[in-house]
Amino acid sequence: MINDVVDAQYDLGKSILSGQYNREKTLQELDRMEREFGEYAFTPYRVNKKEKPWGQDYLDELTTEFRLGAGSKEFFLHLQEVKEEVDRKKRNFKLAVAGCIAGIVAIIVLAATIITLFRE
Repeated sequence: MINDVVDAQYDLGKSILSGQYNREKTLQELDRMEREFGEYAFTPYRVNKKEKPWGQDYLDELTTEFRLGAGSKEFFLHLQEVKEEVDRKKRNFKLAVAGCIAGIVAIIVLAATIITLFRE
């Protein structure tokens, strides 16, 4: 049974870190593990949460803690929250870069159009 618990914790952490699980899916899996393994579902682990803003460095720290055996329910919920925050920041950054590139392209097209009109 202990091996099954360890496997379930490992699978949950990997699913969170790979972006396969959102908060709802994580909560469902935590509930399933609790039903299946009872009091053995999670290992005691106190999470020392850092203040926001959270970034990739903090997610890397939590990933290391996970690999070293952190497996409390509180830890998995916090890991999920940080992962979503980091992913959201990455998406927003990519959108901002894409917007800047689109703006630059629009300026170049506009400038080329104006130059073409004045040449005629």
